[in-house]
Amino acid sequence: MSAVRRLEPGDLAVVVGAAALPAALFIAAYDAEVFLVDHDLGAVEGAESRAVTEQLAGRFQALVVTFGSWFPDVAPSLVIIDPAALAAARARDRHALLAELQLRTRPGGVHVILPSPAPSEVIRSPPRRCRVSTAAGRSSGAAVLRRVPGSRPPNRSVRWTRR
Repeated sequence: MSAVRRLEPGDLAVVVGAAALPAALFIAAYDAEVFLVDHDLGAVEGAESRAVTEQLAGRFQALVVTFGSWFPDVAPSLVIIDPAALAAARARDRHALLAELQLRTRPGGVHVILPSPAPSEVIRSPPRRCRVSTAAGRSSGAAVLRRVPGSRPPNRSVRWTRR
């Protein structure tokens, strides 16, 4: 992560999402202060515990935050965002958080948005339960799953089509 080389000891990095904990600990190992925020108390407690285990607790703080309502008064040099952490938030809350982070980031600071999970990390349903159909003229590759009329209720075997 080349952005970490730009940090000086004592600089602050904000990490949004406990799933980005490996990046947060990597940054803390470079003597930068790390402030991790997430909406899940259990994830934050686990992150704090891991920082203690890695002997990085002196440079690591974690806080439970409801995205879109309040954000701590910090001025980061680096911001790492795990998009999955924002998935449950409303669109306007996500936009408000990103705008807030942009305003608070120091001049010359860097924002890094981590990639979404690789397809091999996504749990897929068995092929026999899905029926794929492609719509002519659609080139985006985005899938819209729709329930096939006449299929069983969701708690049973449901057939879906992709349009």
